[in-house]
Amino acid sequence: DTMNHLNSERNVLLFLACLPNQISVEYKELQQGVFTYYLLKGFLGPADVNHDKVITAFEIYNYVSKYMVEYTTKKHPNEKPQTPMMFGTFSKDLPIIVND
Repeated sequence: DTMNHLNSERNVLLFLACLPNQISVEYKELQQGVFTYYLLKGFLGPADVNHDKVITAFEIYNYVSKYMVEYTTKKHPNEKPQTPMMFGTFSKDLPIIVND
């Protein structure tokens, strides 16, 4: 059960918009940063790859990372793509969003 999992462990998760040597970029056409855009979009459901209505840390990281890299590579093909990073003390199956 999701709530028991959360109560039984201490979890610290940091999910950052870019690597330390990068800058987080905002795009006018997205009306926000590319990290925020794909994070919010993923929370709406597309990040839930196994369709269990629970978006885990691993699922949201994979979703955001994939689409951020694709988007920033298209916008700036000659530069290293903006890449998010996630670290901390947590299970990759840590529930981030539960959609009913």
